[in-house]
Amino acid sequence: MKNETLGVVDIGSHAARLGIYQVCDGRVEELENLSVPLLLGKDVFTSGKISMRNIRLATEIISDFASVMTEYGVARCRAFTTSAVREAVNSEVFIERIKCACGVDVRVLEPAEEVKLTCLAVRERLKGSLSLKKRHAVICNIGTGSTQFSLLEDGRVVNMLSLNFGTLRLREIIEDAHTGVRDIHQAIEDFTDNLVSSIARLTPNLVADALIVTGGNTRCLLNIKHLSKKIVNFASIGVRDLRAIEKKISGVPPERLAETYGISDHYAVGLEPCCIFIDKLIASTSAKKASIVVTDTRSVVLRDMLTDVGDGTDEFDKDVREAARFMGRKYNYDEKHAEHVKRLALTLFDSTATHHRLDKRDKLLLEVAAILHDIGQFIDTRQHHKHSMYLVGSTQIPGISSEEIRLLSLVVRYHRKAMPRRSHPEFVSLPAAQRMRVSALAAILRVADAFDRSHDARVEITSAVIKGKNFNINISSAKDVSLEKLSLSKKQDLFQNHFCLNVKVAVR
Repeated sequence: MKNETLGVVDIGSHAARLGIYQVCDGRVEELENLSVPLLLGKDVFTSGKISMRNIRLATEIISDFASVMTEYGVARCRAFTTSAVREAVNSEVFIERIKCACGVDVRVLEPAEEVKLTCLAVRERLKGSLSLKKRHAVICNIGTGSTQFSLLEDGRVVNMLSLNFGTLRLREIIEDAHTGVRDIHQAIEDFTDNLVSSIARLTPNLVADALIVTGGNTRCLLNIKHLSKKIVNFASIGVRDLRAIEKKISGVPPERLAETYGISDHYAVGLEPCCIFIDKLIASTSAKKASIVVTDTRSVVLRDMLTDVGDGTDEFDKDVREAARFMGRKYNYDEKHAEHVKRLALTLFDSTATHHRLDKRDKLLLEVAAILHDIGQFIDTRQHHKHSMYLVGSTQIPGISSEEIRLLSLVVRYHRKAMPRRSHPEFVSLPAAQRMRVSALAAILRVADAFDRSHDARVEITSAVIKGKNFNINISSAKDVSLEKLSLSKKQDLFQNHFCLNVKVAVR
């Protein structure tokens, strides 16, 4: 970890924030923490786009942030935004204006990436307070514009659900209907009832012995409950507490709540929906209480930046693998076959490193593809590679971006039968570099899958070496491998075409 000054910019639904950090001798010190109101959520959640006025205001704010970062000598900056900009029909214009005016690249986080950051932040906060090992847990990040659910088994994220529900969004929608105060309360009750019922249908395994909630409004609930006079990162709240708070705040104008409890107007607007939602979640998950965890996304993004200059190891990779296995079990996959193909594929990946120049992220994607390549058999064994492509392509995997999902779906599609062709619209629509990634990963997966054609892990690769124009693979087996050899003769075509190597197999 080298010594440097780093900047993190968070463009949220109702404010833009800047954090500046000094990294020195492995220690991180916060030098600056700025927050400026920016009401993007009010625009997007009512009209679907960011107003010209707020685009201009955003460029002014980020320009000021850029000047502050220059004064501090910031070496690297990461800027991100979430649901408000993600859903705006003019999001690309918004990002382009900031880039042109301020020279700052803003990245729109996808729900799967938000889930990753939230879970990492929760784990960091819970160290020494609550262990998620050997638990079925749900983490619910309640935002002002969207809400993400993460299902955890034994501390690892295995499934996720993202909803266009947020405390500010809900209040804006309801108040836009010009209802009275009593009607607003009832509308919130009805909406959250319907929402929790939908969640239960979409995630039948939502029953949990630990319910963790995060988000700005949940922090405000701690202030109202007066759990402690000092800053706390973790505290429990029960149904009785929530209903007492609800009774206290129901019908009170947001501006008075903001003044009374020292919170922003925007959080004050969302307090009642947040309170009712958590109450109903506790009942839905059979949890006895909710644990409010105070998190800071910017600190997790900062840690991610520090990882970038390390060895590239991502602590969330284990969650990605477990999420893939969870998905595989959902479709009754052959776990023994999938895990063996994965091991064979990783051996081939490492042995061909000089010919593919792929990185650690590609290696993780290969693992996921190997785990999921046969899940299409849940629909039909015929053309199951195409069914696998559809299932993977229509699923959110925690920590995997939509671009990577698209790539993964094609890798599993090409694990058998036809090779990638320009006549395939899903393939040809990719940029050239991405097409090469798909071809390389699929080529390796095809060979690995061929070596376990019998689905009983009878083949082990003892060595794999590139020598001249040949890729010499030595295998060992206590059983007959005729079926594997036959399968390889049909599936090695993509490997030979992509890497320009002849596959030579010897049984030792």
